[in-house]
Amino acid sequence: MATPSVLTVPSMYGDGILYSGPTVYSNEIVVNGNFETDSDWNKTSGVTISNNKATINVTGGGFESLTQPTTYDVGEKYILKLTIQGLPGSSGKQIRFQDEAGNLGTLFQIKTLDESEQNFQAEWIPNAQSDIIRIARSTTSGDYSFTVIRVSIKKITQGSDFEFTRDTTGTRINEEGYIEDVPYNLAFYSEDISRWDNFRVGIQLSNIVSPLNSTGVYLLEDGTQTDNHYRKLDYQTLDPTNTYTQSFFVKKKDNGIYPVLRTSGVGGNSWVTFNWDTETLVQGPQITSSKVEKLNAGWYRISMVFSGLASTGFIIGMSNDPNDDLPTYTGNNNRFYAWGCQIVKGNKIKNYLPTTDRVNLPRLNYPVYGGCPSLLVEPQRTNSNNYSSDFTQTFWSKQNGVTVSSNQTKSPDNIVNADKLISANLTNEQYLLNASISTTSGNDVTISCFIKKLDYDYFHIRFTATNGVWVAASVWYNIDNGTLGTVESGITAKIIEYPNGWYRCIATRTATGTGGGRVRLQLASSDNTPNVVGDGTKGTFIYGAQWEVGSYATSYIPTSSSTVTRNEEKALYAGLGTTDTFNDDEGVLFIETEALVNNNEARGININAGSGTNRVLISYPSSGDSSITGYLQSTAGSGASMTITGVDTTQKHKVAIKYKLNDASLFIDGVKRAVDPSVAMPVGLKQLDFSNGVGANTAEYRGNLNAIAVYKTALTDTELANLTSYNNHDLFIPYRSRMQMIGADQELQCTEHDITRFL
Repeated sequence: MATPSVLTVPSMYGDGILYSGPTVYSNEIVVNGNFETDSDWNKTSGVTISNNKATINVTGGGFESLTQPTTYDVGEKYILKLTIQGLPGSSGKQIRFQDEAGNLGTLFQIKTLDESEQNFQAEWIPNAQSDIIRIARSTTSGDYSFTVIRVSIKKITQGSDFEFTRDTTGTRINEEGYIEDVPYNLAFYSEDISRWDNFRVGIQLSNIVSPLNSTGVYLLEDGTQTDNHYRKLDYQTLDPTNTYTQSFFVKKKDNGIYPVLRTSGVGGNSWVTFNWDTETLVQGPQITSSKVEKLNAGWYRISMVFSGLASTGFIIGMSNDPNDDLPTYTGNNNRFYAWGCQIVKGNKIKNYLPTTDRVNLPRLNYPVYGGCPSLLVEPQRTNSNNYSSDFTQTFWSKQNGVTVSSNQTKSPDNIVNADKLISANLTNEQYLLNASISTTSGNDVTISCFIKKLDYDYFHIRFTATNGVWVAASVWYNIDNGTLGTVESGITAKIIEYPNGWYRCIATRTATGTGGGRVRLQLASSDNTPNVVGDGTKGTFIYGAQWEVGSYATSYIPTSSSTVTRNEEKALYAGLGTTDTFNDDEGVLFIETEALVNNNEARGININAGSGTNRVLISYPSSGDSSITGYLQSTAGSGASMTITGVDTTQKHKVAIKYKLNDASLFIDGVKRAVDPSVAMPVGLKQLDFSNGVGANTAEYRGNLNAIAVYKTALTDTELANLTSYNNHDLFIPYRSRMQMIGADQELQCTEHDITRFL
């Protein structure tokens, strides 16, 4: 079977990237990039080339550079690789890569090198044709020299890795079935300490590797000032009702200095100081527990658990006393290595996850009770509930004597942060009354909440008659066995089981008026009965209430004081592919997909020419529910249009469309479902979009995506049947070397799509 030119499955995720197949590069653009001869480069007076390297000598804070003319293709992506050897210097000393027509300034900057060789690389898109390669060195004072050993620039001509834009965080179901933040590491720039606020601590990029065998380890130095010494990273304010675990990797360099791990912000501080000599931690106030793990090559991971703090900062500090926090002392240029900060919800340390800005990582969502992960792609939604899980707030009106006790049991997050809704000593309706959700006539409104049985077998959601938005109606949920009870007219209801006895109760209805509709979350002792016999102690566990405008519930959006919006995933064309990646004459587009909702909203994935007319498309069409369409369009206009009806799109399906002159077909789940023997071919296919290909934001894909592949040849019917059947192993075998190369996260390997099982 042919090798796909594009392939991604969630098990090809690693280090924050969703890989999509082999990347192909052009020939080398740089001439004499290994400096074999003293030629082809323009040099300033401080630059010499000999012995297979360029030596750049800076005298008295001057500026020196090494340049070479070249020509770039506008809008194409290039990759730069540099091998450099330098001497330690201050953070003001920098090495820069520049192109000087439209991309003026620093495109690539390296701070303070060690004496060993270091490799750096970066991708960028030039926006002018006639540019130059410039490798420059500038500093404000002093003499300095460093060497450039290798320079390489190549154009990316085929393939790339999927890039996602969301600009907000989100949540997913992790491999254990629990709700988890994406990313779960709440710290920004977990490794780039150069971005952290500096309080009398210098940093220097070192040449040693991290505990996970990566580069980017910094050496921290306390300088000579008399004061406390630390670096601080700001992050969003933490919810004081939650428990958090904060951790850092450290390694000893000099005697007489000890690492301090600390929080900073509202409600006080918490800290631990690590004593290298005894390999123990001294912990300060408000610390629930602390831990030190001894790792390989002299590394340690220190961590602390705290709660009750609305902390706003992550501090790595220095102390000259192993029993003190951040004392005032006179520094003596003492140093230690630090790498990989992390803060997570809960009282358990998690595997380290690197972060940058935290907002654009793809969400790999697992089925609640196990199985393969999928790429979760959702529309923008807002949780209009200001306090989604803190029901003690006055935002929640407690009617008829109902009370709330906070943090009573583990929530669907697997953290002890779920509340108990306690009945009053009365015999009547007992509920929380939330503030209204603003809606417009004709819009759907979806209410959801996580409920766990304690003393009552039923739970009750009621849309109350308010401002003419809708007629009062209710739905009852059996939280003893996870089934629906009575669902009154006008409501669509659903109940979903989660681990630890939790159920997500969901209710949707259409507003018949415009204004603020109100909703009640109520205790119930039996089906279709609003009255509860309470005693002031019995209750039900409750967590994660969400109010959203839409016809179905999306992933949980936590809130703590105001509404929160999770942006849509923009999984559109972002450098994935060129005209070399796709074949205009013949090919196959394959996806394994599961819709979020079975309706007639158009949602598609396609390969196209960027013109809106030449495209190959698989979609959930707008023509009707329960349908999948394979569509082919050429420059001349419409081509093959193959729609299969009667398909439950909320179930997983493997779909492939084959295109070849006068030979198009659509396969679904191992069966050829449609053919078209009279079709023309599209022209200029060059990109893959998560849309219908007419426009970048038109009919964007929404769903759970388990796989996507593009073939540059028209596969046989037997191959297509195998590809879309249950065991489509042939799809993955050609990528075993790719998997070995990227070292994808083991936790994201799964049974059906685990490429390593075919080695």
